[in-house]
Amino acid sequence: MKNPPLILWSILFASQFFYAAALESVVKPGDTPLQTLSFAESPVLIALAVMAAGTLAIAWMIPRIIWNQASKKLPAVEKLSESDLFEGFFTGFVVRLALLESVCLYGFVAGFLQRQPSIILPFLGASAAGFVLNFPNRTFIRKALGQDLQGL
Repeated sequence: MKNPPLILWSILFASQFFYAAALESVVKPGDTPLQTLSFAESPVLIALAVMAAGTLAIAWMIPRIIWNQASKKLPAVEKLSESDLFEGFFTGFVVRLALLESVCLYGFVAGFLQRQPSIILPFLGASAAGFVLNFPNRTFIRKALGQDLQGL
């Protein structure tokens, strides 16, 4: 069986770097006579940064709740199959990846608003770090569901 979590993880992880590349190729600093503001001077950028930080926190809370509920519905370890494991894991995993991806998108929006492509970098860094911490190997899946599944 192919590994759907790994395929999804790979695609979404790579897409964040495409956002940064697109922003860099489309938005050039100084394209317009508008003055660019620093983060501290722009309430919109501050709001985007706060929303990204909140989304990053939620990316850890919501999947944990989903996985706790899913682990209660799993059959006994003796009867547990790999498909049962993926079924319980996949929903929370997709939610987490979507939320992590949105952190990078906040930076994408901030870069366009500010007309400074480099603004995406802290958002991209936080999102990419979250992706790396959520690499979907068997150990991560077992820990996410809180099960002692050494045989799988």
